[in-house]
Amino acid sequence: MKYKLIGILTLNFLITYSAVAQEEKFLESKYDEAALKITYINFIDSLYPVIFINNYPKAIKNLLSANYENQKLGIRTLKETQEIEIIPWLIPFLDSKDSYVRIEAIMAISNLVVYHTLKRRDTSIPERVVIKPMTLNDTDLRPLAWFILQMLRLPDSNPNLRSYAATMAGYLNLQIFELEIKMLLDSRHLAVVNSAKYAIELLKNGHQQKTKVE
Repeated sequence: MKYKLIGILTLNFLITYSAVAQEEKFLESKYDEAALKITYINFIDSLYPVIFINNYPKAIKNLLSANYENQKLGIRTLKETQEIEIIPWLIPFLDSKDSYVRIEAIMAISNLVVYHTLKRRDTSIPERVVIKPMTLNDTDLRPLAWFILQMLRLPDSNPNLRSYAATMAGYLNLQIFELEIKMLLDSRHLAVVNSAKYAIELLKNGHQQKTKVE
């Protein structure tokens, strides 16, 4: 089994249900989706998820189990590590037939994004979340943009995935997806609407700009 590719082998769920021809508004988006996809694939391929086989054998055994409860336990164990190498292990579970397994997986990925982003929080502004500019030593999870885009485009029957996708887009300052996030405001699910509102607020006021050097 080629573990480096595990994160891209089962994106059928995302691609199948992506409303590629959904709204004409998507045609107005200003980004190169093909380039985003290549960046995402290269990022996943750069990770080394095999380390968890030796370090967390029980968790991996649970993940590979056919039992949904075991799978959820495995996901929760890996989530606690806060290591980005867990991402390729988690993405396949977004295709699970069990909705609770899907929720655990997307929650773990979202928590990872939030955790690493909040390391750059400006603590001098305690009343709201403001993220400082990224440095070379910071974990960059923006290559997940293409993956996040696929979830933002899912039908409204996938509220949990869409909600967490909006949250990740906000924390990662993915301004290029502002249009897609605003479209979530029309969701019939309050959680999706609230996540979209928070993401829009983060995009507007939650990220400091780098100071230009003269």
